[in-house]
This record gives sequence, structure tokens and C-alpha cells, in this order.
Amino acid sequence: MKHGKMISRLGMLFFIICLCALALPFFTKKTVIAENVDAEDDVIRDGFSYYIDTDTSCLTITGNGAMTAITIADGTGNNKFEVTRPWAGTEEEAAQITSVTVGEGITAIPAGTFSNLPNLVSIHLPATVTSIGDYAFYGCTSLESITLPDNVTSIGAEAFAGCKSLTSIHFGEKMESFGTLALWNTASLAEITIDPANSYFTIANNALCSLDKTTIYAYPASLTKSITLPAAAQTIESGAFAFSKAPSATIPKKIKSIAGGAFYSCKSLKKVIFDKQSACTSLDCFVKKYHSDLTVRYGAFENCSKLKEFCAPNKMKQIAARSFVNCSRVKSVSLGKNFQYFTNGNKTQTSFSKTGMKKLASISVSEKNTRFSSKNGCLYNKKKTKLYMRPVKS
Repeated sequence: MKHGKMISRLGMLFFIICLCALALPFFTKKTVIAENVDAEDDVIRDGFSYYIDTDTSCLTITGNGAMTAITIADGTGNNKFEVTRPWAGTEEEAAQITSVTVGEGITAIPAGTFSNLPNLVSIHLPATVTSIGDYAFYGCTSLESITLPDNVTSIGAEAFAGCKSLTSIHFGEKMESFGTLALWNTASLAEITIDPANSYFTIANNALCSLDKTTIYAYPASLTKSITLPAAAQTIESGAFAFSKAPSATIPKKIKSIAGGAFYSCKSLKKVIFDKQSACTSLDCFVKKYHSDLTVRYGAFENCSKLKEFCAPNKMKQIAARSFVNCSRVKSVSLGKNFQYFTNGNKTQTSFSKTGMKKLASISVSEKNTRFSSKNGCLYNKKKTKLYMRPVKS
């Protein structure tokens, strides 16, 4: 009798173990994003492991050294590029990811690795990471904040471009290079900080600057107070103040040039004030060809829809032709005594683009200018024998 009970109990125990084994996958929901890979396994590529836990929507990557570079191909139409991710997932699967954990030992985040993950909110990077590639977090529209490890030395071009929910970013002690347009179109950005021990960059007047404060790289776009640059500033890089909500900007006297896109789409900007002794000689245009179907151009003040006037300082010699495109409320443009020409790529010309300048009523020129003159709001050659430009509302 006892022997029969023992067999019965062993049978029941065996039944329970089998039941638990069958139920286990339902309690440990792990989705592996890869083709032709057993759902019980992580994706392993070149020594790196990738997997998503569907309970947390967290992508975890482990391994040592520089992560496997993803394939970046030319985009089509307005798409700047297309990527093939190391874990070979579809865009629908990538959209599931809300957080990323990069394991200790990984040293580099290659170009485009986490680009266009629309629901990515947070990212954890280990102390071993030393570089962030071009477009690494491009278009991560839900990413809210990021702290970069102290060992990161380089930030690639457009690394965080289009991260429209990003409110804060911290750069570490060893950052040496900051890529072009790295914080482009981060309209919610309220704070940029950097380790005070950094030997190459600092924060001055809320802006990310070179250590000597001569070059301005980026500014928190969501700040609504007027922009005042450090007195030592000499150069404003492309995209530095793009999408800013500031109502005005004061340009100090040592600024030598304003790069294309520097104040792009500052839709609250009403006034730009140059120092009376301003050394600024040019407003430039940013041009970049991504592929055969897409070349972008950004004028210095393009899309500043509330800007009312522009008065060039006397030392300004050239203005890119699309500097005021879609500045729909600009009524007047004034040119100084040293002004020489408008630029369109490598070409020089005698007029600028009036596209979107619906209220332009007057173009005036200093009487001391040796090449241009003005009359009744129109732009002429010096002798007024040739009309170069007539305002929209003349």
C-alpha cells in the first residue's frame, strides 16, 4: 500500500515538473529580433549578444570592444539614410524598444546604431564607451535625457539630431570633439552640462563652448530668455541656436562669422543686435549632400518667421543668398559700407532669395559702400544704372 502511494506521489511530482517546464516560456517572455534564430537563444553577431525582453521592452547588448558596425545605405527622397541593424530586426520590432542597456566592455556605438527608435525613452551606456558615431541616436523622438560616460571622447555628426523630447544631456570629462549638428532639432532641450574637468569644452551663458569660449557649438533650444553670447566668442557653428525659443540675440563684437543654420527656425526670434564695433564679416549657408536625391541647405536665419529686420554690421562683406528664406515678417534689410556680394554656393551674385519674405519693403545701403546703392527701397549698383533687386512690397 505504501509502495503504491509512493508511486502515486512520484507521478504527481513528475506531472508538476512537466507543467512548470511548459509554462516557463510564458513567464520569461524574451523576444529575439533576428531571422532564423531559435526564440530561446540570443542573437550573437561577431561576439556580441542582442536580445529584447518583452516584459520591459529593453534591448540588452553585451560583448567586448567596438560594437558591430551597422550597414548604412543611401536613403531615398527625404530619407537621409537607411540602416540594417546588427540584430536584423524589422522596423516594427525596433519600434517596441523603450530602453537600451549596453553592457560593460563595449567601447564604441557605431553610426546609426540606435537611429529612428521612436519609443526609446532611456539609454544606459557603460564607462567603457569611448565614441558615439554619426546619427547614433538620430530621430529617437521619445528619448528624454542622456548622461554620456566620462570616457567618451567623440560625438558624431547629427548624433542626437531629431531627439525632440530630449530635455537634458551631460557630456563627460574626456570629450574632445563635437560633431556638426549633433543636437540639431532638439526643441525640448533645457540643459546642457559637462564635467568641469573637461579640457576642451565648457558651458558659458548656457551654451556649449570651446574651453576658451571662442566657439559656440550648441544651446538649449527650449530656453525662452534672450540669448547673450560670451564676450570672447568669435564663431557660431552650424545649428548652434537652431530651433531656439529666444526672442532676441545679442552678437558680441568679436564674432567673425555666423554659420549656415546657426539660427535656423528660431520662430520666436524678433531681433538680432550686433555690437557697434562688430567684426562679423559673413552670414554663411550650410550645405550637405546626403545622396543623389537629397541635398540640404540652411541659411543663417532661415525660417525665423518673427524676425522683423536685419541690419548688417559695417564689416560684413558677404551674405548667403538664402539667409532670410521664409522670414515672413522681415520688413527691411540694411547693408553696411563694406558689403560686397551675396553668395550661392561657390558663386557670387547681386541679390538674395526673397522666398517667403512677404513683407519685405526696403533694402538700404550705406552711402559709403563702393559697390551698391539704394533708392526707394530698391537695390542698385553704385551709379544706380542697374537695378539688382526690388522688394516684395515696393
